[in-house]
Amino acid sequence: MTFDPRVDPSFLARAGRSVALAAVAAALATGAAPAQAAVSCARTIQADVVVFDQPFMFNRLGSQNVNGIMYALRRDVVDLAGVPLTRGGTAVAGGVALRADKRPRPLVLRVAAGDCLTVAFQNLLAPTANPGRAAIDGQVFNLLVNDQVAERMAGFHAQGLELLGGIGDDASMVGLNASSLVAPGGSATYGYYAPKEGAFLVTSLAATVGGQGNGGNSGQGMFAVVNVEPPG
Repeated sequence: MTFDPRVDPSFLARAGRSVALAAVAAALATGAAPAQAAVSCARTIQADVVVFDQPFMFNRLGSQNVNGIMYALRRDVVDLAGVPLTRGGTAVAGGVALRADKRPRPLVLRVAAGDCLTVAFQNLLAPTANPGRAAIDGQVFNLLVNDQVAERMAGFHAQGLELLGGIGDDASMVGLNASSLVAPGGSATYGYYAPKEGAFLVTSLAATVGGQGNGGNSGQGMFAVVNVEPPG
């Protein structure tokens, strides 16, 4: 079978892909970095965020989730002596809690379209997950309510927002890229650009599967949202 490349769309498509792949291969061979358009931030919004273990009380009858995890602004978190972290409180992994006058709820950050968001993030999760066991009269029992995911690494991954710098802003550990997740007690800074309006879910990519319907730590309350509102 013969064909005329001038009129065969499949040939043109294959040729276009080959040229594109050859260009990428040449750039990698020479060590050239891919071009990246410069981002112009209308404003830069800064948020100081921590993630920590926080039991959730569902009602006055005592229904609760002892394995709750949440994101919060640093100013709303206290140490075990009740001192806010922004007023001299000690930021110890596994040794903080939400202020007594605050209700546990998902964190919402707000920016406008065209803004950049810088998140100073600290992981204050306890280094060891709730083991899901209890000793009663010398006997060890597995507790079905204790299904905290074992992974203690964490990040602040805003799905759908553009990365402000490089892959280190992604708060992930993907492929051969260096991990931008944070160990308990550690800190990182993530940068995002919000080009358009919308609601963008924030999760941690350290544990994407686990208990609570395979939702990873999201099923324990470890999620937030970035609302991108109209300019002005």
